Amino acid sequence: MTRKTLIIAATALGMAVSLGSAPSFAQSTDVIYLNVTNDIKTGRRALRKGNMKRAIVLFERGLKQNIPAGLRVVGHSNLCVAYRLQRDYEAAKENCDRAIALNPRYWRAYNNRANIYHDQENYLAALSDYEAALEINPKADVVRQNLRTIKTSDSMAD
Repeated sequence: MTRKTLIIAATALGMAVSLGSAPSFAQSTDVIYLNVTNDIKTGRRALRKGNMKRAIVLFERGLKQNIPAGLRVVGHSNLCVAYRLQRDYEAAKENCDRAIALNPRYWRAYNNRANIYHDQENYLAALSDYEAALEINPKADVVRQNLRTIKTSDSMAD
């Protein structure tokens, strides 16, 4: 590389930096990721507080962004719960299915989908998903409790 080429390259790089193109791109990416993380975390808080409409808005907004796969699984699973509590079973099941498709070993999504089936009185499907969740995580007390409930209820006697 000649001295003239180096000066031109350095000038171009200096102009790009001074115009903010390189740093603003990196900063923009970081800000978007942090906002998505905040949307998912804030959505979880809204879910715990019983504010399903807010939780749904936050989860959906976060899931529209480019986020890590693990966070996407959690977002869909939590969105499944929020929709279920709103009694929108179609949207709830769709999000549980997405979480499972992204990570077939995510036991919480199976448990959440089983709860939807239980609500809809599809007890055999619920039982199957509870058992799948327990197979993935044998220590999941919530799944054990759900299995006991469904097995001892009158619904399974039919």
